[in-house]
Amino acid sequence: MAPPSPANKPPPSPTVAPPSPANKPPPSPTVAPPSPATKPPPSPTGTPPPSIKPPPSPIVPPPPRHHPFHPSPPPLFLHHHHLMKPLYQALMVHKTPVLLVEDDIRIDEEIKKNKKTSEGLLHSHLKSLQEISHSQACDGYGGTKAS
Repeated sequence: MAPPSPANKPPPSPTVAPPSPANKPPPSPTVAPPSPATKPPPSPTGTPPPSIKPPPSPIVPPPPRHHPFHPSPPPLFLHHHHLMKPLYQALMVHKTPVLLVEDDIRIDEEIKKNKKTSEGLLHSHLKSLQEISHSQACDGYGGTKAS
């Protein structure tokens, strides 16, 4: 016979407890969990049983106000960064045009000197290469002899 459909079941009454599952194992009579209300038996030596104390609450230090390696600046004084940066910028703005003009002149002179030097070196190097190739050609190393 087919089990009754859920639509045909009567609603459970509020006073009746639902049936327990059939495959639940029976409680073991030998192992019973200790109840917290029971006290351990007094020891035969007469010393009181050890009392169970609640664990102490952990002490949480307050969060640091500043990084430990960088102490906070004194509150009544202006920090040196706030004073030095504008002063440094003011000095640099004042000195920059003079330095730029002097640097430009010096750089131009260096470029001209290096250009002359590099052109001279290049020319002398090219001459020496031509002489080497000419002497090799005259000695019979590679190609026809120059006439």
